[in-house]
Parts: sequence; C-alpha cells; structure tokens
Amino acid sequence: MKFDIQTVERIAELSRLEFDAQEKEILLQDLSKILHYVEKLEAVDVEKIQPTYNIIESECFFREDQISVHLSNDSLFKNAPEVQEHFVQVPQMIASHE
Repeated sequence: MKFDIQTVERIAELSRLEFDAQEKEILLQDLSKILHYVEKLEAVDVEKIQPTYNIIESECFFREDQISVHLSNDSLFKNAPEVQEHFVQVPQMIASHE
C-alpha cells in the first residue's frame, strides 16, 4: 500500500481535520515513513521467538495482602459535607437529559 494526497485528504475528512497543501505534503511523508517502518516490522521472522509480556526480568515486589482494622462508617462520613444512605452526596457534575 502506498499513500497519496487523496488518501491523506480522505483520512483528514474522516478525522474531521483540515490541512493546507503544505501540511498535507508533510503528513503524506510522515505516513509513508510510518507505513515503510511497519512493512519492515512485518518482514521480521518472529516464529521462533517466545512471546513475552515484559522485556525486563524482575521479581514481584508487591507486598502480601494483610487483613487490618478498617475505619467505621461513622469515622468515614464525619468530614463529608453531606451523607445519604451510607453514600457521600456530591454536587451533580453531568447534566441529565430528561
């Protein structure tokens, strides 16, 4: 696959972006470089390589979970500005569409 100005214009249209002629040319060059790099990656034979999730060998450094005393509802809600049925009442942030 090769990019041309029409492809860049179509991508811009679908993305609802506007570019002038110079920006389109720069974008065309950048997209072509990205596509060329991806084609190079596709050519690499990775059949014999084991999949990994992390390239750095490391041990788990998380601590073990420990059961501890938790705060009571009264102590949690004593500084809340308003409480309703065991929940902290906060101002509405998103308008309802009724």
